[in-house]
Formats: sequence, C-alpha cells, structure tokens
Amino acid sequence: MNNFSNTRAEHDLSPDERKRRDGQRRGTISRFRVVYGVKALLLKPWKLAFVAMLDTAFLFCWFHRDTVILRMLPGFPVLPGIMVPVLSYILYALIIVLFVLLLALLLCELGTPRRARKIDRAMIDIFKNDVGYGYWPIYISRQHEGNTDLWRYTFYSEHLPMEMWEAKSARLINNAGRLYRKH
Repeated sequence: MNNFSNTRAEHDLSPDERKRRDGQRRGTISRFRVVYGVKALLLKPWKLAFVAMLDTAFLFCWFHRDTVILRMLPGFPVLPGIMVPVLSYILYALIIVLFVLLLALLLCELGTPRRARKIDRAMIDIFKNDVGYGYWPIYISRQHEGNTDLWRYTFYSEHLPMEMWEAKSARLINNAGRLYRKH
C-alpha cells in the first residue's frame, strides 16, 4: 500500500486543500507577528503611542455611540419598537469588533520587522526550487544579542528539510545583512 499523502507536490493538491493550507500558513504567520508586536511594545515603549491613539479613538466612538444612533434614526422610516435596541446593539458590537480588528492589525504591523519584504524576496530567490508546496521560509524577527555586534534572525519554515536550510542559511544571512546595511 502506497502512502502518498506526504509526498504530493504542489500541483497535486486540490484547490480546496491548497486554500486551506495557505490559510493555515497565513494564520500562523499572523500569530507570530502579533506576538512580536507585543514584544515590540514592551521593548520600545514609544510604540505605545500608537496603541494609545487607537484606544482614544475607540473611547471617543464608544462614548458617542448613542448620539450616532439618534442621528441615524430620523433618516429611517417608521421603525418598530424592537428595531431601535437591535440597531444599537449592532452598533455596539461593530465598534468592539472594529477595535479588536484594528488592534490586531496594529500589533501585526508593529511585529513586522523592517525590510521584511526585501528579505522575503531574497529568500524566494534562494529557495525557489527547493521547498515543498511552494512554501519558502518567512522572516519573523531580528534581535540584537547583548553588547555584541551579533544579530539573531528568526524564520518560520515548513516543508523545508533542515539540511537544505543549513546549506543555504549562510547565503541568506549575508544577503539579509547586506539589505539591512543599505539605508
């Protein structure tokens, strides 16, 4: 009996399976970015100003939600008595969901390292023929190591053998260092 579920190439995947795997990968990368966004807030307190501005906008919208509803209602034709509370609860939920979504996007943006797109493009060039399912490594973070000139790069990779990563990582780090030195 052959087990080819682990050996299928990208072109052998069904569109639904490819879409599901891409969604899982994007979700994993987004979670990494949010975690590193929280770390960026803790390491660089000046970035809290962005969160404070978002909080201020949220509080302004929250405290003025009833005036918005009162201004919206005269524009509607006669509403049954049950519709007014339903509209107000929908607006409350919309404000909360929008705040949470914007906070997650802000943390994701703060967790994305500088020049990540350039390094990801360099990774595509280096690993373009060697990855399974077309998933090359993603650049997650760069951290300074103590009082030295060393940097620790963090990458997220799946479907990439460790031997291949070790063989090409020196070229990648040199390329990433060159990208970071350009200002």
